Amino acid sequence: MTMNKKKVIFVTEKLIMGGVEKSLLEWIKILAPYMEITVAVMHLGGELETEIGKHATIRLLSDEQFHFRQIVARKIKKGKVIDVLQMLRAVNHARRDKSYINQCSNRIYEIDKIDEEFDYAVCFHKPTDILVPYTSMRINAKCKILWFHTEVSETVQMDKDGYKKHIRNTTNLSVSLKQSVNNWKNFSVIEKKIYIRFIIFLIKDTIYKKSELEPVKFGNEKKSIKIVTVGRLSWEKGQDIAIESARIMKEKDIKFVWYFIGDGPSYTELHGLTKKYGLEKQVIFLGGMKNPYPYIKKCDIYVQPSREEGYGMTVAEAKLLQRAIVITDFLTAGEHIQNGENGYIVPINQSELALKIMCLIKRPEKREQFSHNLKGYNYPVECKEKIYELFGIS
Repeated sequence: MTMNKKKVIFVTEKLIMGGVEKSLLEWIKILAPYMEITVAVMHLGGELETEIGKHATIRLLSDEQFHFRQIVARKIKKGKVIDVLQMLRAVNHARRDKSYINQCSNRIYEIDKIDEEFDYAVCFHKPTDILVPYTSMRINAKCKILWFHTEVSETVQMDKDGYKKHIRNTTNLSVSLKQSVNNWKNFSVIEKKIYIRFIIFLIKDTIYKKSELEPVKFGNEKKSIKIVTVGRLSWEKGQDIAIESARIMKEKDIKFVWYFIGDGPSYTELHGLTKKYGLEKQVIFLGGMKNPYPYIKKCDIYVQPSREEGYGMTVAEAKLLQRAIVITDFLTAGEHIQNGENGYIVPINQSELALKIMCLIKRPEKREQFSHNLKGYNYPVECKEKIYELFGIS
């Protein structure tokens, strides 16, 4: 007799080619043989939709394209009067409430409640988001899990009481950063929670294979050093810092071409900054890619100029491909790089970043040293057993 599969819903923002989403894909692959999986997203159009759609049902949560009045009208038409009343009350509360998470809570009634019952609901995102209270209050599940890939921000630290309310409604709190475990323990209510630190990565053979799959379309600048940065084009990822560093390097007459892989909200600003400094030949935007690994493998230097990072999966991937690496001093930088041994960690500013990149450009033997010291590197072992335990799979 075949037993019915348990049902799990993952809630996230968008299935883009990011570290959180790659981890989610690996979770889903592990769970798919044992569970019926739904992935609820706020926005459609991510690069990983097709791949995740092979193993799970994807459903859209948000009515972001509508204004408030349109949402109210649509809900009235559907007969969801209680939602409308809660929305109107929430608007009134939001005007007085300075708590960020409470403001997010006041908006959850704009999104339709999922009536279906699940065995597990997992908020698979970041703590400063509407998806935390939505998972806590608007999804019907026997077990609720918050999984956070990012650091504990000042927003969270300053708003402990607001977050405690939602954490009390969950069964487990899982984080992917060593530092975050200690930070979350500052919340007294969390002491009763289960802390699990597991990060699911692509196995090294997969990375190696993908790095050979597609030709690299670098320019014809054979004498120029090729630098690569992978990441969503956004303030957090610090591409503007990189472009400022590129300006400094150009002024020093350094020969290089810097390739940026990724899409995002800062594209127009970054393109304008590139044009302002006359860096069109030195800074190339390649757009988003499902497979950036050939570019990482063929570059001379990999740079991650982030202001904020979760674990920093692209840095781990560059390590696996044994690149010379320069990263800024974001929260988890020390988990990746032993400064001066297998890469450089620099303060988050353009001058320091430019200085270390120029050091590597002028000293090829240092690049070779960093590459050599990364031989044999492997990702942390993926803890399938802990995932099975979390979801009651034996």
